[in-house]
Amino acid sequence: MITSRPLCQNHNSVVNQVVAAIIKNRPLDAQLAASTNTQPWTVELVSQVLRFIPRFLFQSPRSIGRQTGFRHHAPLKQRKLKEESYKQHNNVLFLGPAAHRDPQKVNLGLVKAMEFYYWVENHFGFAHNEITCKEMACVLVKGNRLKALWEFLNEMSRRGNGGLVTTATVTCLIKVLGVEGLVNEALAAFYRMKQLHCKPDVYAYNTIIYALCRVGEGTVFVGEWSRWNCRV
Repeated sequence: MITSRPLCQNHNSVVNQVVAAIIKNRPLDAQLAASTNTQPWTVELVSQVLRFIPRFLFQSPRSIGRQTGFRHHAPLKQRKLKEESYKQHNNVLFLGPAAHRDPQKVNLGLVKAMEFYYWVENHFGFAHNEITCKEMACVLVKGNRLKALWEFLNEMSRRGNGGLVTTATVTCLIKVLGVEGLVNEALAAFYRMKQLHCKPDVYAYNTIIYALCRVGEGTVFVGEWSRWNCRV
């Protein structure tokens, strides 16, 4: 007899409780905060909740159970989000990472992720750091909410001493954008580093070049970067 395993087995019960509330669209309020107050929120627990949201709400039914080995590669074409949105609203078939996803579940995940991010901060006094900021930004990328992503990063970059957005954070986002097929957006993130008070390092350059090479544009970027370095 095959039995279904509990949600997020082997993970902390407080994470299970909050993720279940998010999936069922229950309010993240003071009542839920009181029921989860027995376990202090840590960076790892907050990160786990944010990672589970795309896994449970962003994947299409056709993606569930797929192999995650070396055979799964990033798209080789630049995605056009406006075109995808138009086709989705008009029931026109399109292919790619966002195909066959339930837009209502994606919107729910995005709203609840942002609500959770500020909920642990306001109700528990949790201090977000670079790691949790990065995880929240990755949720926005995987949900293809790029305008909200830049607004969020700008807000986080103004916090504290230098903000919560670092070169490593933006480099990770460049990688995720490339995997999602949003290569032009990955390049825009690379050029936004200065605006976010980050300085690109070797890993950042390698990451954006790899993303561009997947769509055949890596040599163009390298050439422009070399000419720019010669001028300075």
